[in-house]
Amino acid sequence: MRFVSSLRFQLYAIMILLAGLIIAAVSLTVTLVGESNERVNQNETVSLQRSNAYLLASLSRRLFNAENESDQTNIRIQIENTIDNVLQIEAGLRNGNDALDIEPITNPALSGLLDDLDTEWNQYIALIETYLASPQPERESYLSQIDSKSVAVFTVADRLVSGVNIITAQRQTAIQQLSVGIVIVAFISIIATVIVVNRIVQAVRSLSSTSHQLSEGDLTARAEKSRLVEISDLGLSFNNMASQIESLVSELEHRVEDAQAAQAAAERSDQVKSAFLASMSHELRTPLNSIINYSKFVVRGVMGPVSEKQEETLNRVINSGHHLLNLINDVLDMSKIESDSLTLFVEENISLKEVLENVIDTGQALLADKPIELRHHLPENLPHLRADRKRITQVYLNVFSNACKFTKQGFVELTAEVKNEKVIVTVQDTGSGIAEEDQESVFEAFRQTESGLRQSEGTGLGMPISKSLIEAHNGKIWFTSKKGEGTTFYVEIPIVNEQLQAVV
Repeated sequence: MRFVSSLRFQLYAIMILLAGLIIAAVSLTVTLVGESNERVNQNETVSLQRSNAYLLASLSRRLFNAENESDQTNIRIQIENTIDNVLQIEAGLRNGNDALDIEPITNPALSGLLDDLDTEWNQYIALIETYLASPQPERESYLSQIDSKSVAVFTVADRLVSGVNIITAQRQTAIQQLSVGIVIVAFISIIATVIVVNRIVQAVRSLSSTSHQLSEGDLTARAEKSRLVEISDLGLSFNNMASQIESLVSELEHRVEDAQAAQAAAERSDQVKSAFLASMSHELRTPLNSIINYSKFVVRGVMGPVSEKQEETLNRVINSGHHLLNLINDVLDMSKIESDSLTLFVEENISLKEVLENVIDTGQALLADKPIELRHHLPENLPHLRADRKRITQVYLNVFSNACKFTKQGFVELTAEVKNEKVIVTVQDTGSGIAEEDQESVFEAFRQTESGLRQSEGTGLGMPISKSLIEAHNGKIWFTSKKGEGTTFYVEIPIVNEQLQAVV
């Protein structure tokens, strides 16, 4: 019962029924056309035999009345040709004749009439041949017999034509009845198809309505049970899924509440951390600047003469102090970025060429003791920008100094170009390069690549800060690198930056 109620069974049953109807209709059409052509051919052939019966009688009289030998010879030839044609047709009606396009009569009901027609033709032809063999004075006595036999042949042929017509009519009646049956079955199939389709549509509409209710937030909505097994199973699975979703959503809501509470606590902790870092950075910079300045006073001899060894030690103190100050500045910048309190001091008409030339000068100092070629190409028509001079200088200097720091030999090259209303500054080096597995961490805070760790300098904040500063200028920074072959950084910022407002 479950299988009979299934959608698959009902659709297959309809498909098989329709396929049977199509086959029956095609077969019926082929049969109807074939038999129709066959009956027409047989009727025409038998009708020709009727005509031949009278033709032979007419030719026999013309032969008797012919006055000269030439006419008699021609008529004899016509009679012989007609007899040959009659015999071929009779054989064709028995066995068929493709050359004469004659279809055989195979119906048992007509075999008796076909035998009678053969008998009459044999007698008729024998009479004609006897007539032709007789002397001219005796032929007149055969004419009446020939007329009578032609009527007999015509009568039998006419009965055969009528029989063929009757059988054709019977076949057509049977075919018409079969056609009516096919139409009735087709109508029933259409009704069954409509019923099944309506059931499917109603079931799908029910599922669609339930799905819409669920999408609107009504997690209590459930699909109705269908009379179709597959749709019913689908609805049951749908309801189970809806129940699971309702349970998961309820659990998720509790987890979201917990997560929101944890996020709020984390944000408060992050704010405290950022505030602490900012405060400590400010507090550390003041005494650190004092240490650096006092050390410089001592090196210069303001406090009295110092020895060469003392001067060397104090310079190390100054360099370490600057390094520590840079680290503190990076931490302060990162804390401002994380707390979204970073402020840009935007100026108008900043000469990008001047900024990049200062960066190149710094790079020359970094590369003073290295076998490295410093290359640069700055077009004369580099545009003026609206930007924070200090911050973009910080970005370019950080990228360029990294290239100098991680390059042991070869070259470091800085170029600039204007493209699509944007300025792209490119820094290329032949340094150690960045391994593919380390490239994703370049712009992450407090993360350093393998080469950076070997340098044992910095906190890994330079590139994340540079990325944030460039994005604050509505630009972007990216790089390409291959281990052992060097790295190329690209820094892009728009020339016309309407979103940045200059400080008045």
